[in-house]
Amino acid sequence: MKAEEKRKSLTSWLFNPFLFWSGEKLFLAGVLAILLHIPMAMVFNIRFGGALDMHVGPEAPALAVIVTDILIAWMVMFLFLYAAIRLLGKTARLIDIAGAVGVARLPLLLSSIPVYYTAPDIETPEEVLALQGSEMGWLIAGALLSLPFFVWFIVLLFNAFKVNSNQKGWKLGVGFVGAIVVAEIASLFLNRYFTGLLS
Repeated sequence: MKAEEKRKSLTSWLFNPFLFWSGEKLFLAGVLAILLHIPMAMVFNIRFGGALDMHVGPEAPALAVIVTDILIAWMVMFLFLYAAIRLLGKTARLIDIAGAVGVARLPLLLSSIPVYYTAPDIETPEEVLALQGSEMGWLIAGALLSLPFFVWFIVLLFNAFKVNSNQKGWKLGVGFVGAIVVAEIASLFLNRYFTGLLS
């Protein structure tokens, strides 16, 4: 294989693995990715507050909170992406989208590592505004280091939606943006509700 072909193959695997996997294999990979969130959340003090959210706290959440967070984030996202595909008049297999969303979350999960090692010990927005000097510098550094992972996550979600919806043009863009925005809003409400029940 030529160097150019190798680069293209690596890029495809990193940003659009859904071209190579489908069905049960993709779903299994997605479920394994979701299960990996649990030990990562416990080690790196992660909370998944919404379908697109990840933040590090001063201590690990309770196991019930971690499981609730990740199930809401995963299920709400793949259900709204599936709904958007159906509203656009296309058919897709829910198992493929569920697996793809699980796999797509891996970069978001990895972003917790630089954030964990750079985030100051804060819990509220007021504490963020009060940061000064080196603490603010570390917070900005963590945000910059995590940004490529978040972009990677969004690209994977987009490609998952594109492959499964077989759409292009404005319908692809509107369908994808609408689905992830509504998924984020819905997941925030659900997360707040169930967190209240668990507290």
